[in-house]
Amino acid sequence: MKKSLLFPLLIPLLVFAAVKGYFWYQVKRFVDQVVVQAAPFVDIQYDSIETSFAGHAGINNVRIYPLGSNDFVKIGSIRVLSDNWLYFIKLGTPFDEGDLPHELGFEVNGIVINLGAEIANQLVEQSVGLNESFPGCEKSELQGIELLQKLGYSSLTSDIKMSYLFSPESEYLTVRTEVATEDSASMEISSDIDLGISSLERAQLTQLIPRLGGIDISYRDDSFIQKKIAYCAEINGETVPSFIDRHVELTAEQYRQLGFVFSDSLVEGYRQFLTAGGEARIVVSTPEPIGMQEVMMKSPDEHLKSLNVHLEVNGKPITPVELTWDQPASGFQNGQSQQDDIVVGENRNETSSGQSASSASSDSEAGIASGLDTQASVSLPEQPKMTYETTSINDLKNYLGSQVQIDTHNGHRIEGEIVKVLASRLELRRRVGSGLIEMPVVFDHILRVKVLR
Repeated sequence: MKKSLLFPLLIPLLVFAAVKGYFWYQVKRFVDQVVVQAAPFVDIQYDSIETSFAGHAGINNVRIYPLGSNDFVKIGSIRVLSDNWLYFIKLGTPFDEGDLPHELGFEVNGIVINLGAEIANQLVEQSVGLNESFPGCEKSELQGIELLQKLGYSSLTSDIKMSYLFSPESEYLTVRTEVATEDSASMEISSDIDLGISSLERAQLTQLIPRLGGIDISYRDDSFIQKKIAYCAEINGETVPSFIDRHVELTAEQYRQLGFVFSDSLVEGYRQFLTAGGEARIVVSTPEPIGMQEVMMKSPDEHLKSLNVHLEVNGKPITPVELTWDQPASGFQNGQSQQDDIVVGENRNETSSGQSASSASSDSEAGIASGLDTQASVSLPEQPKMTYETTSINDLKNYLGSQVQIDTHNGHRIEGEIVKVLASRLELRRRVGSGLIEMPVVFDHILRVKVLR
């Protein structure tokens, strides 16, 4: 009698154990498929699998070995999170119809990179912003791992989280990315996207037309920028405040050369961010969501003028925030053919003055020829003509000290003397007002470059 009463009580436990076991099996099957697919490139090892009916699944104590290397990247855990654990059960089964849950996230926690390892160099080179130019610090040629080690880092420990949340009522998808590196910096980016559909079922996913509704970006410097500023000030023989002032002026000039027009309050906000040690947040919204069609039909300046921008530095609003883009009236921007400029000596006048000089030179030569008492034709020595000739970015290192003309992707022309060519940029010496400045130009911004020969 007692056994017959006990058996019904065991049924829920048996069902729970079966479902839990199948849940674990589904996750392991998926992970093993990923390991096999990655095998031609890396060897992935892990210690354990975790599953939870709270809606997450993943693997712990992960090691990733690139083929041919004894070095590895250590990861504490890799997890996928959802508002519905049944999503994991259906993956790869006949019940998987390609539908997505309303909430889904992906976490990579405790990524440890030893900067002394061979693999570190490849990973650090891909780090956003690490190898970008830092105006005012041109005396330093350190980049990547060498720069990090100079700043006192021997390893990097980071967390990466990506997730989305879908609201069927508003048809908005909020996408969030968080990246944090211990004792360095952290960034959060959140964007709202109007999908134009009421569910994430496969049938509707094929019909979505995404439109951007707004974006929220927060950045906190825990020590990286402050260490870099101190390093740059030291190699330039400056105090930290004086380097910050010079760096801010150079940075503002760099963006003005690219065509951006902005208020002094924006410049001072950047100065406060560097001086007071570092939190900044920018929130950009639009009156109506912007789709690809609107992006193609409007100019960048029109988009900038239509945006609502809120900026905070160290918790305090920066006002007013005025930002526009001044589109230049250059030949190639307006679809006209743009010929190489001809320069004689140091004379760099435009076409009209060049024609006048040519005309005056012809008249002078005619006068001299008519005054000669000879019937033989006299040929005067020609002045050597120096022209700007197009060259490739890869060849710029051969032209240190040369004058160049750089056309940027947004239609601006920058002229100056090459003083340094680095991995991702060059440094130009330019005359601004009555003085000279050195400014960086990132290769990614360059449409074409010409060297004076």
